[in-house]
Amino acid sequence: MAKFLQVRVPLWIVLLIIFAIATVRIFSHAKGFSSSFLGANRTTQNNHIIESISKEEQVVLLGLAIQGLATEADARTVLGVDLPGTSRDQYIPYEFTAKLGLDGKDVKIERTDANEYTISIPKFIFIGHSNLDFKTPVESGGLLSWLTPRIDTTRTISNLLSDEAQEVYLEKYNDILKAQAEFFYTRIINGIDTNITLKFTYIN
Repeated sequence: MAKFLQVRVPLWIVLLIIFAIATVRIFSHAKGFSSSFLGANRTTQNNHIIESISKEEQVVLLGLAIQGLATEADARTVLGVDLPGTSRDQYIPYEFTAKLGLDGKDVKIERTDANEYTISIPKFIFIGHSNLDFKTPVESGGLLSWLTPRIDTTRTISNLLSDEAQEVYLEKYNDILKAQAEFFYTRIINGIDTNITLKFTYIN
């Protein structure tokens, strides 16, 4: 009958081996969990940034307090030449607040690096106006101005808010609108993560 060699291992060595195996397993599990957790955290942050940008619709970036004097002139003509004394002039003092900005749904955001995003800003738009106030029109004319039809005040007012007039405001304040757009979106994203770098492009 075979005899087996019996070796007695001290208890503290057995316990040390069990502890080492348990530690390795726990560490491996924790490392995998941590890696998975960090990856999910980045995705959540990325989604949070995109949602914060996308949820904005019309964004007012600039309010302009505008005052001016609208003028219209007319006269009777013969063969394209104004008849002396038939001129009629109209002056309308006005003021209003113009609201310039952009349509937030057209803003595009692209992640270009781990901590870098590029934001594409769409064409700026005239969003609207408020506090519109026109004073009583003042008219003047020549001795024969009664021959010239009265100037249409409604037409004069409409010209102040025409597409052409709106484009003038947008072009004049384009640089300020860009600065305001960058400040607006930088504030949103830095509210999520101050380590993110932003680049801006503009779609004309």
